[in-house]
Amino acid sequence: MERSLKEAAAELKARIEAGNERRFPVMGLKGAANALMLRETALTILRPLLVITPLANEAEALAGELSFFLDQPPECDAAQAKVHFLPAWEFRPFAHLSPPPDIQAAQLAALFALRRTITPLVVTSVEALMMRTITMRTFEDNVIRIALAESLDLEALVDTLAAMGYQRVPQAEDPGDFSVRGGIVDIFSPLHHQPIRFELEEDIVTSIRHYDPSTQRSLGEVDEAIVIRTRHVPASLLRQRKLIDRVAMRCAEIGMVRKETAELTETLENGLLFPGVELIAPYMDEAGLQSVFDYLPPNTLAWMIEPGRVLGEAERFAERIAAEASAAQAKPRFYPAPAAMFLNAEEFERSLASLVSVEVGSLITISAPREGWATPIEVKCQASLRLGATELTGGRSVPSFEPLVTELNEVRRSHARALMIVEGANQAARLRRHLEAYNVEVNSDCKSFGALLESDDFRPAIMEGEITAGSVLEKDGIYIYSEEELFGEPHARRRIRRRPNGVLFNLEEVRPDDFVVHIEHGIGKYRGLKHMRVADVEGDFLNLEYAGNDTMYVPVERINLVQRYVGGDGSEPKLDRLGAGSWDRIKKRTREAVLAMASELIDIYAAREAIDGHAFSHPGRDYEEFAERFEFEETPDQQAAIDDVIRDMARSKPMDRLVCGDAGFGKTEVALRAAFIAVMDGRQVAVLVPTTILAEQHWNNFRKRFKDYPVRVEMVSRFRTARDNRKTIEDVRKGLIDIVIGTHRLLQDDVEFPKLGLLIIDEEHRFGVADKERIKRLRKLVEVMTLTATPIPRTMHMAMLGIRDLSVIQTPPPDRQSVRTFVAHFDDGLIRDAILRELNRSGQVFFVHNRVENIEYMARHLRSLLPEAKIAIAHGQMKEHELETVMRDFIENRVNVLVCSAIIESGLDIPNANTMLINRADHFGLAQLYQLRGRVGRSKRKAYAYLLIPGEHIITRDAKRRIEALRELVEAESGTGFKLAIRDLEHRGAGNLLGREQSGQIAAVGFELYTEMMEQAIRDLRGEPQRPDFEPELRLGVPAYIPDSFVADENERLVLYRRMARAMSLDDLGEIRDEMRDRFGPVPTLVENLIAAMNLRRQMREMMIVSALLKKNQLEIKFHPEAPVETQKLEALVNANRRMMRLTPSYQVIVTLNLSDDYEQLFTQIDGVLQVLAACEKLEDWPSRAAGPLAN
Repeated sequence: MERSLKEAAAELKARIEAGNERRFPVMGLKGAANALMLRETALTILRPLLVITPLANEAEALAGELSFFLDQPPECDAAQAKVHFLPAWEFRPFAHLSPPPDIQAAQLAALFALRRTITPLVVTSVEALMMRTITMRTFEDNVIRIALAESLDLEALVDTLAAMGYQRVPQAEDPGDFSVRGGIVDIFSPLHHQPIRFELEEDIVTSIRHYDPSTQRSLGEVDEAIVIRTRHVPASLLRQRKLIDRVAMRCAEIGMVRKETAELTETLENGLLFPGVELIAPYMDEAGLQSVFDYLPPNTLAWMIEPGRVLGEAERFAERIAAEASAAQAKPRFYPAPAAMFLNAEEFERSLASLVSVEVGSLITISAPREGWATPIEVKCQASLRLGATELTGGRSVPSFEPLVTELNEVRRSHARALMIVEGANQAARLRRHLEAYNVEVNSDCKSFGALLESDDFRPAIMEGEITAGSVLEKDGIYIYSEEELFGEPHARRRIRRRPNGVLFNLEEVRPDDFVVHIEHGIGKYRGLKHMRVADVEGDFLNLEYAGNDTMYVPVERINLVQRYVGGDGSEPKLDRLGAGSWDRIKKRTREAVLAMASELIDIYAAREAIDGHAFSHPGRDYEEFAERFEFEETPDQQAAIDDVIRDMARSKPMDRLVCGDAGFGKTEVALRAAFIAVMDGRQVAVLVPTTILAEQHWNNFRKRFKDYPVRVEMVSRFRTARDNRKTIEDVRKGLIDIVIGTHRLLQDDVEFPKLGLLIIDEEHRFGVADKERIKRLRKLVEVMTLTATPIPRTMHMAMLGIRDLSVIQTPPPDRQSVRTFVAHFDDGLIRDAILRELNRSGQVFFVHNRVENIEYMARHLRSLLPEAKIAIAHGQMKEHELETVMRDFIENRVNVLVCSAIIESGLDIPNANTMLINRADHFGLAQLYQLRGRVGRSKRKAYAYLLIPGEHIITRDAKRRIEALRELVEAESGTGFKLAIRDLEHRGAGNLLGREQSGQIAAVGFELYTEMMEQAIRDLRGEPQRPDFEPELRLGVPAYIPDSFVADENERLVLYRRMARAMSLDDLGEIRDEMRDRFGPVPTLVENLIAAMNLRRQMREMMIVSALLKKNQLEIKFHPEAPVETQKLEALVNANRRMMRLTPSYQVIVTLNLSDDYEQLFTQIDGVLQVLAACEKLEDWPSRAAGPLAN
C-alpha cells in the first residue's frame, strides 16, 4: 500500500523501535521526495542520521536540498547547523595535492557534528566514507570551548591555537587566522561563518561576539564559541621526531631513493607544509587513522540512496585505490600504505552492515522477502512534469505557463500546497510576473518551507533555493516544482556571493619599501614608522628616503601630504632629490598636460550636452521577453548597470557610459540589452573590438541572443572573405544591417551608417591613436557604451564624475563556480590525470608555460603523455594571423589542450575550458596568477587550477617565500590574498585606462596626485569654485599618537592615521574611535589626544586656517590669504575680547589660554575659540572675496 510521507516516517519509526529487523527498504521516492522523506524522518525519529549517496556531487546536491527543506539558512554556522555535508577530496588517491581549505573545514565540521551534537544529520558519499581520518582522541584534543564568564589562560590558548594549525596575523580575515591585541582575541574557526572576537579581563571572558572580517567591526553577541583545528595535518606537528622516523621507515618500505627521502625528511624537520602533506597523516599517531564509522554515535541510522549503486561504487573506488597504489610504487615519490589511508570494499560493507539502515530506491518492485529485511515501505510519489512548455509567438518560442496555471488552480482548490523553487530573486520576480498575467495570486508571506506547511494560506508559493527536480506527493498535499520544470531551462543559477573587494579599489595601503609621493617634495621611498621625541613631545613620523640617502620625517598628522606611488606601467620611479627644485618643474609640466586633456574631455562633454539627441523608447513587453531569455540570474551590480543604461538612453542627451567589470562578469549582457533597445527603436548598432578573435566571440553571442528576433547581425572580419566583408559594408550603408561587429575596420571612411544610434566599444584603451580620434568624433554624436575589464581606482572614478558615467560590476556571476586551486609538484602522472579528467567531461585545458624558447618542447612532452589530446601552441611571438587561427581552433573546440604563454586573451570567454595548469607558478606574481586563474570557472562546471612547482626547490628560502604566496592565493577567495592580488592590478589600471601618453604623466607624479590634478583641472575649466588645497599645521606640544602597545601592527597604525586625517566630520572620527575600542580595547589617552587634534585640524581646514601654534599660553592662529573672513566682524570680535585676544597687522589672531595639565581642557578651549572665529566667516560670498586685508 502506498503511503504519505508522514505515514511512511511513522511506520519506519515503529518498525525500527520494534528492533526485529535491521534493513528497511523505502520505495517510490522521486526528485525532491528524497529530501522531503529525509526531513520527515529526521523530525520523527530523533537519532543520528548518516546519509550515503554513490557519488560526491549527488551528496552535495542532496545536502543543499535538505538544508532548504529543514529551513537551514545558507550562511548558518556549522556549530548550529542541522545538516552537514562531508565532502571527498576531489582528486585521485595518493595524488600529491592538498584538499582546499573549505573542503578540510567541511570535513572537520562534519566530524564535530558526529562527536558533539545530539542528532547530527551528515550527508556524504562512498568516496568520502572510505577515506580514513584523524583519530577521535586527536580530534577531541583539538576542540576549544570559549564561554562567557569562564576563565581562560591567554598564553596557553595562543600555544594551543598554533599547535592546531592556526596562523597568527595582525588581522584575522580568513578561516585559520587568529590575532591577539592585548586582552582582545580574534579567531576564525572553520565552525563559524563569521570570525569571533572575545575580551579577557584578568583571565575571565567578559564578551564574545562575531565580527565582519572585511570591516573588522563587531556584530552580534554570543554566549559561547567553539574552535576546532583548521586542517588534517597542521605545520606545528611536522617537526615531531616520531613522525619523521615513521615516515622515513615507510620510505624505506617502498624503496624510495635516498635523495628523495632526505628531501622529504628535511622538509618535515623545517616544519614546511607541502602539496600532499596529508599523505603523511597515517604516521602522525602510532595508532594510525580511524574511519568515519568510528565517529558515529551508537544509535546512528544509515540512509542509503540506491544501495546497489552504493556498494558498486565502493568496489570501483577500491579497485582505483589498488591501481593508483601500484602506479605510485613505480615512482620515487612517497605514498602511504593503502590500508592506512583507506577502507577496502569489505571493510566498508562490514561497517555498513553494523548499522541499522534505510535503503532508498525510486522504483517500486515486487520481490520475495529477504532475510533480515523488513517489508518495503512504499511512498505515493510522482515526478513533476516539465510544465514550462513552449509556444511560438511571432516566430519566437516563449514559455507557456497555461499547463502550470491549470495545475496550480487545481492544487489550490483541493487545499494542497504548491511550492515553486527558483534560484534567485530575479527568477522569482520573473515567475511572479508570468503568474500575475494569468491572474494567479501568489503567497508572498511564507519565507520558509516549515512556515508554508503550517500556514492556512493555500495560494501557490515561490521561494528561493536549489533543487534538482520537483515532486508530486498527493497524499501529503505537497506539489514541488523546480526551476527547470517551470521554465524548461537546465541552468544552474546559484546564490550570489559578493566579493569583499572589486574593480573599484583604493590606493591607501602603504608598506615599508613602497614608493610614495610627498605632494611638496616628490617621489621617495617609505621606510616605515619611526617613533621620536621632538621639542620634548613624543610622536610617530613617516620615515621617507630620497635620492642621495636624504631622509625626511613627516609627522603622522600631516600624512595627507603622502600618497602611495602607483606608476603608469608598473616600473620603478626615480627618487627625487630634496630641495633641488626638479619636483616643482615636473608638477608644473604635468599640470599643463592634464589641463589640456581635461579641456578635451570638457569639449566632448559640452558638445554632447549641446546636441538634442534621440531619446529611446522606454522598454516594453518585447524587452522583458528578451531579458527573460538571458540564461543566468542577473547579479545586483549587473542589474544596476542595465538600469543605468536604460535611464541614459531614455534621455535626449547622448549616453557616454563606461561599464567596468572583470572578464566573465556580465558586461556583454549589459551591451546586449542596450543594443536591443536601440534596434527596436529602428537604430543601428556598431560593436567595436580590438581583435578579430573578440569580434567573432561577440558575433556568436549577439547572433545567439537575437536568433528569434527580426534582427540582422553581421561581422566585418579577417575570418570572413573579402567579398563577404564588402557586402556587409554595403548593406550597413543601405541600412539593411541592424548590428555590425568588427575591429578598427569599422572606423574607416568607407563605412557609413545612415542611422547609427549606439556605439559599443570593448577595451577602448587597446586601440591606436588614429582610431581613438575617429571614436572621439563619433562620441559627440551617438550613444556610447565602453566596456573594460581594467580595474578602476576610486580616485579616477571621483575625478571623472560628471564627465563620463561609470557602472561597476564587481559581483561574480551567480553560477560561476569557485576555482579549486592546488599547489602541486610537476609530476607527469598528476598532469595526465588532471588533463584527462577535463577531457573526459568534454572540456578543454589551458597549460600555461611562460618560456617561449622551450614551449615547443613542453608541447611535445604533453603529446607523449596524452596522445589522445588535440594539443596546440599559442604565444605572443607568433604572427598575428597564426595566433588568431590557433585561438579560433581552441574556441571552436578543434583543439582541447592549449599550451600557451601568459598572453591568454583577457577578454576571451571560453566556458568550456575549466582546467588550468600553470608551470613554474613560483615564477609568476600573485596578481598574474590571480588573473590567469580567472580564465577558468566561467561555466556551471567545477573548475580546477594546478599551480605547478619544481620539487627540488622546495626547501630554499626564496622558494619557501614564493610557495607561501601561492598558498595564500589558494585561500584568496576573500581577505588578505585577494587584497594582495588587487594591489598588483593597480599597475594595469593606470596606463591602460588613459593610454600611453597619460601613462608617462602618471609615472612622473604618481597616480593619486595625477587624478587630483585632473579633478582640479576639470573643476577649473567648468568655473566651479575651488578651495585652496593645503594641510593645516597644529602645534600644541601635546603627545598624540597610537602607541604600539595599543595597535601592534605598523601597517594597521598607518591605515588608522590616514583614515583619521581624512575624516570629514566629528561623527567619522567617532566611528573610528568606536572601531578601535571594538578591535583593540579601551582607547588610551594618547589616542584620545590624537582624535581631538585631528578634529581641530579638520575644523581648521574647513575654516581655512593654515596654522595654530601654541607658544607658552598663547595660541597664534593664521588664516589662509583666501580665507572668507569678514574683517570688520573679526576686528569687532577681538575688540570685544581684548583681555584674551589681539589682532596683528597681518591679521593673525593671538588668543591667551588658561593652561593646566588637563589636555582635554586644552582641546575644549581651542575648539571653543574656533567656534567663535567661525562666526566671522562670510561663507556665502566665498570664494569671490579673495582680496582684502587677509591677502596682504
